[in-house]
Amino acid sequence: MKKRILTVLLCACLLLIGIPRAEAAVKTLGDANCDGSVTVTDASLILRYTVKLAKISSQGLENADVNWDGSVNAADASAILRYAVKLANLPKSIDSTLLGYVQRGTESNTSDWTSYAKAITQAIQALPTTDPYRAVLYKAAEYMGTEYASGTFDCSIFVRKAFHESGNSAKYPGGSTDSVIKTFLSKYPQRIHSVTAQSGTSAWEPDTTQWKPGYVLAYINPSTGKGSHVSIYIGNINGKDFVMEAAYNAGGAYIRKLWWSTTDTGIYKLTYYMTPLE
Repeated sequence: MKKRILTVLLCACLLLIGIPRAEAAVKTLGDANCDGSVTVTDASLILRYTVKLAKISSQGLENADVNWDGSVNAADASAILRYAVKLANLPKSIDSTLLGYVQRGTESNTSDWTSYAKAITQAIQALPTTDPYRAVLYKAAEYMGTEYASGTFDCSIFVRKAFHESGNSAKYPGGSTDSVIKTFLSKYPQRIHSVTAQSGTSAWEPDTTQWKPGYVLAYINPSTGKGSHVSIYIGNINGKDFVMEAAYNAGGAYIRKLWWSTTDTGIYKLTYYMTPLE
């Protein structure tokens, strides 16, 4: 029923022909016409803009991009309309401090995900404040861009810092990657789970549907059976799964697209995902 109502209202928006008023640069999320309020008229203006029937000021375009994906389109109009008819809330204003950390870590010598920085930031910020992993992700973000140093700042130390410095030292053990994985397997088996394959794909790909932002991903060396790497899962953003990790071949702590094995050395195979705070 709600979907039907929303469709009807969207059609009604397309029929609106009133000229938006106000030229002032009012900075309010959702306020495409900069008149100081967020209403159905803003959704209508965006829809008309997408089909080149109207223009929007530079401040209006910034206001209109309510999902922070870098473009103004029907998805933004739909979100504003849902807000106007009290079916949903608009996203929170983006955290500039967090965005700065994320931007610092979205480019490395192996990947460049700069275009995803706002969306990644928004995904982290959108987590409920009651979610204990939210604090872990915020703390992990602070280390983005930190240079890799074996024994001083490596994958295991990075993940440990994120959990311990966010107030979860009792839930995440210290030690090497291998010892951490073995501790979970022996003492907290309910918090470590085998990664399964995604169905319907020609090549093996991990099924991430059960993962939540903040979970720890664990890699095993197939030859030795020892833990070889850990990272922190951020989530699926715009169709891509992202992690925060400190990696030698990346030069430090960065945000990277999820990977599950290597073809060069063969010592990294994504085997487990861990849920330390559950």
